[in-house]
Amino acid sequence: MATLLLGATVIAVVANGAEATKGAGPVTWYKAGNLYAHQKEYARAFIQYRKAAEQGYAPAQRKVAIAYIKGQGVLRSNIKSFYWMHKAAHSGDREAEFVLATDYLFGQNVPKNVARGLYWVRKSADQGYARAESDLGLSYYVGHGVPQSYTRAIYWLRKAATQGNSPAEYTLGRAYMTGRGVPKNYTQAIFWTRKAARQGFALAEWNMGIAYQRGQGVPQNSGRAIYWRGLAEEQGCCSNDVTSGTYP
Repeated sequence: MATLLLGATVIAVVANGAEATKGAGPVTWYKAGNLYAHQKEYARAFIQYRKAAEQGYAPAQRKVAIAYIKGQGVLRSNIKSFYWMHKAAHSGDREAEFVLATDYLFGQNVPKNVARGLYWVRKSADQGYARAESDLGLSYYVGHGVPQSYTRAIYWLRKAATQGNSPAEYTLGRAYMTGRGVPKNYTQAIFWTRKAARQGFALAEWNMGIAYQRGQGVPQNSGRAIYWRGLAEEQGCCSNDVTSGTYP
């Protein structure tokens, strides 16, 4: 019943405008913003998001930050975007935590700070955000900003891969193919590589082609090898001298 009442309130806000927002709360304003955004009425969406954001509602703070990044319903402003993304992250929004992490890792809007970036990646990953889990796993896999650890890498990559994150699926498949952090297992390697390839992840497509070419984990099949490598090449990937994109 509460959900139905909330839905009715949101519809009233969109249908009747500002008058209907009297007495409404941040969740209602946020949902109204989503409805306006779906209708591509970005200026009205921004007004609703901003009201919810000012009440400390983290998802709305993230939406306001995104609006400033894209210039949707408001003038672009990297400074204001960072301000609101920072507030959302500190309010515990896992997607905002991840965005803030990338800002620090790549020096976007702030001075580059890998340690700070990984701090926010871990906070986001701890909340189950797949992209953060994947990035943290990759950091451990190659030792970027953290001590290299295949054990920790596989832990985080598996969590991300089970949520369908294609970079994690690809890297987990590569780990099984090479025996890094897990026992070498061609069946598992193909299982995870194929999942990434079916999502259009070019390196995984290429490695499926290599697997069929060599008969690793699948019957040798030149036709399938050409098919998968062709899909990868359509995306500009790869070549035989790109070792990061081929099984050893």
